[in-house]
Amino acid sequence: MRFCCFVTGTEAKERSFRGFRGRALQKKTAEGSAVILRNKGLSMNAKFAEALKRTAVEHKQLGRRGVVHYLLAKGIPPEIVEGISGDDEEYLEAAHTFVEKKVKQIPG
Repeated sequence: MRFCCFVTGTEAKERSFRGFRGRALQKKTAEGSAVILRNKGLSMNAKFAEALKRTAVEHKQLGRRGVVHYLLAKGIPPEIVEGISGDDEEYLEAAHTFVEKKVKQIPG
């Protein structure tokens, strides 16, 4: 009988850092590698945040404030949210779609 083990992102990070710290590496090498790993994590967060923003605007028709709250609720760091949220002009098409949808719902 085979068993599958699913590891969440947080558990995988903890395991990799534990293994990373457990090896006999020079302090300078370990610190440099940790910085590289953190930077890669931030870039992955930024890519993930961009995808979430696109979903929030295109499918949920959220405005700027809605997107900011949505991304923060999903656990995206505030500095990344601030960087990708943009200005209100980016959300005009979503607002137009939302208004058209609501107008169709008005009886009469």
